[in-house]
Amino acid sequence: CVGCSPSITRVVSHCKERASQGYVVAFPDFDGSIQKFWAAPPNLTRFGRRKCPPAGCPVLLSLHGASVSIGPVWGLTYNYNGDLANASDGFPFPAWLVQPTNRWHWGTDWEGPGFDNAISALNFAKEALPGAPGTDSLEDKQKRIGLDATRIVVTGHSMGGHGCFVFATHFPDLLLGAACASGWASMNSYSQTTTHSRLLDGSRRGLLEAPRYEHAADFSASNLEGLPMLIIYGSKDDNVPPAEPRSMNRLVDSASANSSALQNVELPNFPHWFGQNSEPMPQFFEDRLKPSESDESVQMPGLPQVFEFTVTNPTTYGSRGSLQLLQQLDGAKPARFFVRRCNEAAADCDAAMNALREHGGKLDSNPTERDAVWQVDTFNVRRFALRAAAPGRPWPRALLVDGTMFTEDEMSISEHSHFCRAHPKEGSWKACGAARDGRSWEHLQKGPIASGPVHMALRRAPICIAHGSGTGQAEEALLLANKMYFVSRYTAMIFNAGDEHLPEDTAWQLPSRCSKAHLLLFGLPSENMWVKNLKCSFPYLHFSDRGHGFSVDGHAYSAEKSGLLALGSLPGGRLALLIHGTDAEGLARAAAAVPVTSGRHGADYMVFGPDSGWKGEGGILAAGYLDSLWQVSSSSWSEPEHATFPLTHLVKDSVPPGLDPACAGQRTLLDASDEEISEGTWSTTKGGSIHSACTWHLLCGVLLFKALI
Repeated sequence: CVGCSPSITRVVSHCKERASQGYVVAFPDFDGSIQKFWAAPPNLTRFGRRKCPPAGCPVLLSLHGASVSIGPVWGLTYNYNGDLANASDGFPFPAWLVQPTNRWHWGTDWEGPGFDNAISALNFAKEALPGAPGTDSLEDKQKRIGLDATRIVVTGHSMGGHGCFVFATHFPDLLLGAACASGWASMNSYSQTTTHSRLLDGSRRGLLEAPRYEHAADFSASNLEGLPMLIIYGSKDDNVPPAEPRSMNRLVDSASANSSALQNVELPNFPHWFGQNSEPMPQFFEDRLKPSESDESVQMPGLPQVFEFTVTNPTTYGSRGSLQLLQQLDGAKPARFFVRRCNEAAADCDAAMNALREHGGKLDSNPTERDAVWQVDTFNVRRFALRAAAPGRPWPRALLVDGTMFTEDEMSISEHSHFCRAHPKEGSWKACGAARDGRSWEHLQKGPIASGPVHMALRRAPICIAHGSGTGQAEEALLLANKMYFVSRYTAMIFNAGDEHLPEDTAWQLPSRCSKAHLLLFGLPSENMWVKNLKCSFPYLHFSDRGHGFSVDGHAYSAEKSGLLALGSLPGGRLALLIHGTDAEGLARAAAAVPVTSGRHGADYMVFGPDSGWKGEGGILAAGYLDSLWQVSSSSWSEPEHATFPLTHLVKDSVPPGLDPACAGQRTLLDASDEEISEGTWSTTKGGSIHSACTWHLLCGVLLFKALI
């Protein structure tokens, strides 16, 4: 950097005699910032061959509490003395120890970016094996001491206990078990408060509060049925009331119809804090991480005969019973799977077994290896996939999905194959994604790669902030970047995208540093060159040619003190978040609503009216969720512009009918990506005019997007 001052970094080293005593690892997180985690390699003396199983050693994922720094104090808390361990020898278990930071001592309560930080740390540890002992190559280390990220024991204390509950409800198929200590279930239960305005009615309140339920472990407690769990806490806890872990215990017990579904331990007279080597925690870890005597692999827990899976966001959840949500019918509502595994001898399976026979399905001669059929009933599911089962996990020979039967020959398991339907009352399920370009919908529609609500624009990718030339935009952009750094140590880049900074003879293009980033955009097309070139990322919005107004869902807004927060789509599954105000005060309100911290309300878009300064959320004039094609859905509302004071400088634009002509190419692309559902031809037609037309539309759309970036 010409003319820049030199950058000086001071590093204090803490040396250890052996890697088994643990160490700090620096790594690039999802946003490109350098974060760290504490790691310790597995205790290979626990394996007869002194090396991990072929798939790698399992992982103990450890999540710290509020104000705790990763390092020896937290890192060594699992060491214990016993028949199989000596505390002075270091980490005792036959598993990798990974302790991420949540991006800061408090971070986001292992929600949002903190949750993503744990996943990034796991992925980096798996790929790089940092600190793995030995001088052999990384390739040889992968064979000798690799990390198996599909076999995880998750644990945590206090805030980390909450993170433990959340991770377990999101990724039950990956878990050997969960040991959650002194944890709280959800922000709603722990805080016992709400930030809702009393001027907001119940239905709108529910829509704005929906984002909280992504990390509400009590809401999705049924996902934990059949998972080995230890819930442990002190009876004298004055930080997290014992009622919190007791409630989670009752919820999982009830969902399992089993009063002993998990191990609940209340330590008499113990306060909030206790060592993670307090009994029975070491024994729980030993039981869950114990290598088998036959091949030294670690056996996964069984799958219940009847189970449920609740998913609020297809982008952030894994699978349960190999079933993975890809797309919801309504983004404001959770999706649910209700599954019954059926064989000849199974109870309450007569209807499913008869349907299988009528469909010509085969009955397994050895039902202990595979189930004959799974009866799957769904709620709010538009697309889902049946992933290949892990070794030793049950898997069906047929699926009965909401009355539609798929036999083994019809259940193609490939990278993009899945099941889809347009609406629960319009047609049955069918196999989708088998065509050559069956993956295109994933990169264009709301779904497993890009989804709302607005907080997703801060997650799982680098961040670029671009402000325009409007009043207060540069200041609000800097304030937002500083807030993001203060809370979660983001390293967001800020760009001045005002018109005057681009020479007239220069063609606009996105900076290369932002080609894989989410974009936070301040201002309208008339103020911000990036927004001008990317306005088709917001196909449900219309921007005024005069003043600072805009329209959404049939209403125009241009009054002073009004703000807009709106999610949009970018090529490659990236997201854009538009932050706009009709004046400096409206802009400040919109910027303040960007959910940098945890527990915030939201939606896919929100319009803050002139009265929102004193009405709070009761002053939101329009808000809601977008459908799979990025259009306003029925789970939204909009009111005409109004205020309790005379509105001046009002520019009353008529609401333009239909789509902006400049965005017709993107709309064609989106429509083509959905023809597999609406026309039912892609998965069954190898040629013909419809398939050829769809392919042509996709090509045109790709060329259009390349022109934009």
